[in-house]
Amino acid sequence: MKKLFVAGCSFSDYTGVDHVYGEFLATKLNYEYIHEGAGCGSNWRIWRTITNHVLTGNLTSDDLLIIQYTDMTRNEFWTVLDQPPDAIRNSDYSHAAQRKFIDSRSNILQLPMVDTGPDSGHIIRYKIGAEKWQNNKQECEFFEMYEKYFVNGHFCKEQFKIQHYMFQTMLIRNNIQTVFTNSYRQGCGLFMCLPEFTPYMFTDPLPYSECMQYDLNSGDIGHLNLNGHEIYANWLYSHITSCDWS
Repeated sequence: MKKLFVAGCSFSDYTGVDHVYGEFLATKLNYEYIHEGAGCGSNWRIWRTITNHVLTGNLTSDDLLIIQYTDMTRNEFWTVLDQPPDAIRNSDYSHAAQRKFIDSRSNILQLPMVDTGPDSGHIIRYKIGAEKWQNNKQECEFFEMYEKYFVNGHFCKEQFKIQHYMFQTMLIRNNIQTVFTNSYRQGCGLFMCLPEFTPYMFTDPLPYSECMQYDLNSGDIGHLNLNGHEIYANWLYSHITSCDWS
């Protein structure tokens, strides 16, 4: 059975909903759904998880990949510090109690994540303001210092440009059918793709305010409600079925 992979941030994740557009789309396509959306996820996480899927043979040229990039300043780090039980979850979007996340649901162990020994630890996710919901004093201080002294927008854009290019060449080398979504609502801003992917890029229709989940926080235009996920899946389905993949 063909597989549909969707990689992105909280826009593509179970953010206040029980079903995501990837699930709706996989059902319409009759594909198996592989979820790689993650709250507070970064482009670095996208590149890491999807490349690992390719390296292990889980993602092949028979499958379909959707990439939803996010804010270029986001990152992920390894920590040896213990995480409270309520922090070990894949997705949570309560700004009053938002916690860090680990890649615990993936079938691929990208980094050692054991309970004991010298490699014991977790992956924590950074975005602007992430120090507000860390579970350890050291991690809070690290994120505060990282954001104050080590984040530069121009450098992040340069990193994105280079990594995006290398990621595309990897996908081309492995003949992975890929749709890059391109919307300012998803945190990355508009970006360019190589000619091999340009015909398949998807830019969502605007406006679609009735699709957004405004109850998450005031003025939220970055997350879909359940109806929005289904509408977004329908848009993608129409786009994908109209593509000439030859």
